Amino acid sequence: MKLTGRGGKDVAQIDPARLLGPALVLDVTAEAAADPDFLLDVHHIRAWEAKHGPLPDGGWLLVRTGWDNRSHDREQFLNKDEHGNPHSPGFTVEYARWIAEESPLSGIGVETVGSDAGLAGGQKHPLPAHHFLLGNDRYGIPLQNLAQLPPGRSSPDRGTVADRRRNRQPDAGARPG
Repeated sequence: MKLTGRGGKDVAQIDPARLLGPALVLDVTAEAAADPDFLLDVHHIRAWEAKHGPLPDGGWLLVRTGWDNRSHDREQFLNKDEHGNPHSPGFTVEYARWIAEESPLSGIGVETVGSDAGLAGGQKHPLPAHHFLLGNDRYGIPLQNLAQLPPGRSSPDRGTVADRRRNRQPDAGARPG
């Protein structure tokens, strides 16, 4: 299988500013609890935007699935069936394509094994998030403890860390340097 983006930047070559941005938390724990093969689609993000506003340039969409509650146990985390196939939440091909080609995001964060998990292997593109994200200078990162973040936006009025640094005024006692 060929993954797009192989000729792109590796982790050591990514501009660190690309890794900083507003965190947006999309909570699908109820859906993932009801269906371990739950696939996030574009209509889910559209509903999130209707409630929280448009996605910001350079933001990170963090998808809370509750799957990190399984991380203490390899068997539960991988959730393999009797044939050895893993079952965990993931993304539809259309969603992965939309994030990579149309959204203003830098990437996504997930609580599962990776940005492609569970039934992703049975779809038309075996690894849709890898296929589309890597081929379009977008990234996917595994995370833990998303339950500690509130759903919605983080600091929408403050911009990214890089924005705040650029706009910061020197301290009153600071001398030019």
